[in-house]
Amino acid sequence: MASKLGDMLVIEGLITPEELEEALRYQVIYGGKLGTNLIEMGLVDEGDISLALSRKLGVPYVDTEQLMSLPSGTLKLIPQELVEKYQVIPLRLDKNKLSLVMLNPVDLAAIDDIAFRTGFVIRPLVAPEVRMVMALEKFYGMKRELRYIQAINAVSEPREKRNKDKPKGNAPDPRMAELADLDLAEIDDVFELSEVELIEEEVIDAEVIDSYSLEHTFDQLAEAKDRDQIASTLIQYLGQEYTNCALFMVKGRIASGWTTVHEGIYNDEFPQFQFSLDHPSVISMIEENRSFFLGPIPDTPQNRNWLTPVKGEVGKPAILVPIMMLGRVVAILFAQGRDDLAGHLSELQVLGSKAAMAFDILILKSKIRIG
Repeated sequence: MASKLGDMLVIEGLITPEELEEALRYQVIYGGKLGTNLIEMGLVDEGDISLALSRKLGVPYVDTEQLMSLPSGTLKLIPQELVEKYQVIPLRLDKNKLSLVMLNPVDLAAIDDIAFRTGFVIRPLVAPEVRMVMALEKFYGMKRELRYIQAINAVSEPREKRNKDKPKGNAPDPRMAELADLDLAEIDDVFELSEVELIEEEVIDAEVIDSYSLEHTFDQLAEAKDRDQIASTLIQYLGQEYTNCALFMVKGRIASGWTTVHEGIYNDEFPQFQFSLDHPSVISMIEENRSFFLGPIPDTPQNRNWLTPVKGEVGKPAILVPIMMLGRVVAILFAQGRDDLAGHLSELQVLGSKAAMAFDILILKSKIRIG
């Protein structure tokens, strides 16, 4: 039996090696566990992941309906502090034996700590990451990250899995569908953004950025251990060069905030920001044309909406550069607030290219680990 989740799913015929490789790319770029990405892509369903995780980890998996309908008395068996720390949910108590659903049921340190704090003998069970995120939000008010919205939609409204008898390696991913053709002549070169959900501009736990050279930034990208370190490295360099800068993540028809800096200060609320790419906008044009934007941001209410969380300004020159992987835009760099922006365009294009290479390195490492 294979010891890695991806290997197991391939051996069992649930996915192809090509689909596994694609899922690993998504995992590196967008985060989350491998199973979450496979569910989002419509390649497997929640039950497939539950069974595979159970076999891989050697613990039972929990029934979905049972997990989502727990009585309040059961929920109080574990202090909220431990629930949040270890991402666990009590399922049932049989004498002094507590069945505990865990995101990581082989975390022996967590099991020992919970057993010591509660006095119960712990029986670990497993559930897919996306289901745990849903249950923790429902029962304990733990706010889910925007990253999981598509995965939650996938398990809430299951789609028919692809026909396993047909070749799937080159099948298009619905999350990366191209934008429909847009008639831009009617808007007189003024790009419109769809309505977005604004977030508060309050900066929480602000952090001042240290100085980084471009060469040092390249070195840091080459050594990055995960996606967040790539984002941090990019924003640390941009934050010292520009008054306003940001990194947007592009996922299917949605662009969302990843990280942003204004005058050297982080805004930790930015990851809660997102907007649709279904309507014409500067961002959607970049995603559609797979090319950079250089010039003043058109002064429209919609553009002011997406500029607000990054403290950008309409009517002033800005650079937006796509980060490309396999011909797709997966992220967009935004920079504004320095002289001679045009003279720095090539620098940002190189930076975006280096970031894509850093993602490629992480993907290669994931192929070795696959789990």
